Amino acid sequence: MNGGDTSGKGPQKGGWGKAVLPPIPDWDAMHPFAVHFAVALAFAAALFVPLGLLPGQKGKDFALAALLLMILASFASIVSVSTGRAAARLAERNGDIEATIERHERNGGWARNAQIALSSIYAAMVLIPIARGKETGRTAWTAMTAVFMAAYTGFLILLLWAGHDGGLLVHEYGVRALLPK
Repeated sequence: MNGGDTSGKGPQKGGWGKAVLPPIPDWDAMHPFAVHFAVALAFAAALFVPLGLLPGQKGKDFALAALLLMILASFASIVSVSTGRAAARLAERNGDIEATIERHERNGGWARNAQIALSSIYAAMVLIPIARGKETGRTAWTAMTAVFMAAYTGFLILLLWAGHDGGLLVHEYGVRALLPK
């Protein structure tokens, strides 16, 4: 049993009951985790939207997958902004850090709002035809997807700017989340 351990305590010295999972951080320390989920989901959605242009059921399935990713990214962005605000209250500040935190918060808030708005627009594009039982014509769907992707690309650029400021805070100024030990 467990490499010759017959004590029943498991692979760790203290047994199975101790430190099987890492400790869960406080809300303010969750920001690095939450924000990376939001960014990954938003970029993944951007890959699925053009696949929604494929003909037939495959295109519909990719469009629904893109919508699901956007909805998840919207929730993750809400959590990201909330945890970011909690973390910002604890950050040591000087002039450069203060300005960067303010810009990061502003761009993060705008990115959250844009994610939610664009998710709502895409939901309407995908779900209204399903509810009506009438497909959007191929030309109209292609045009709507192109316009949507232009707007979504603008949102992704805003998200990258928010992420850049977050990177500056961590890698240039040394601001860190307080993680449990």
